[in-house]
Order: sequence, then structure tokens, then C-alpha cells
Amino acid sequence: MRILLSFLALAMFSDFVQAQKLQSIEIMEIGIYKAETMSVTAPSCTPASEVAKVSNIRNTTIIPATLGTHFGFRYKIIGQPNGASINLRMINYYPQTGLHNPAVGYGIYRSEYVVQEELGAECYRIYGLDEAWQLKPGKWTFEIWEGSRKLAEQSFTLIKP
Repeated sequence: MRILLSFLALAMFSDFVQAQKLQSIEIMEIGIYKAETMSVTAPSCTPASEVAKVSNIRNTTIIPATLGTHFGFRYKIIGQPNGASINLRMINYYPQTGLHNPAVGYGIYRSEYVVQEELGAECYRIYGLDEAWQLKPGKWTFEIWEGSRKLAEQSFTLIKP
């Protein structure tokens, strides 16, 4: 009897754990965005220094490398239950020759950071070309991972205007 109860408890716990699961990431729109600063201090869960309201201007993967351009994608986090917290790893791959930020003195070929989001949420993955050293033509790729599982990938081609 004790073994049967243990088995039932394990099965119920397994169903509970599986119910709180990230299933997939759905990319909803891609392209160039308009970004308007809403506040100067970003919440601690974002890697940015400020928060912006974004709106889609043009659906494209070809991006002019000009100052002030913001590009990326809007995505939905599919999983249950809605509102449950999940950690996502964001990875950016820059053109093969890298970005050369004069403040750090070396090439940057990739960057990575973790954000905490909620299952069911719609989010943005936006990159702003705010500095001259960021205007690097070539292939830029943004990925979203959960642990060792890649959930989404989107590439853009930056071109000289």
C-alpha cells in the first residue's frame, strides 16, 4: 500500500511539474521599430538602462545601419500556467568581424544575458543602433534559450545606407 501511495504521489508531482513548463517561443513580428523612451530607469530584470515604448514600423530583415535605428522582434512565451516565472537566456551574435567598442578596446563577437519573463507574456527583443561603432554591416542573429534548449532564432542583415 505504501508503495502504491508513493507511486501516486510521484505521478501527481510529475504532472504538476510538467504543467509548469515552457513549451515554445512564437515570433510574432520582426523588423524595424520606433522606440520612445518612457522612463530613464529600467526595471532590474532588463539589461537596458532605460525603458522604451516600441511600435512596429516596417516588417523586414534588411536593416539600414544608421544611428537611431531599432530592430528586432516581438515574441510570445508559450507555456502553462500563464504568469509563471521563467528564466530565458538571450544570445546575440554580431557580424564575423565583430563590433569594436572603443570603451572596451577589443572586438565583441557575441553577448549573452538572462532575463526573467512570465509564461504567456508577449515581449520584445530590440537592439538599438545608438553608437557609431555599432553600425556594422553583416549578419546579426538573436537567439532565445531555456537552459540548453534553443527556443527561437532570428537573423537580420545590416546594410550600409
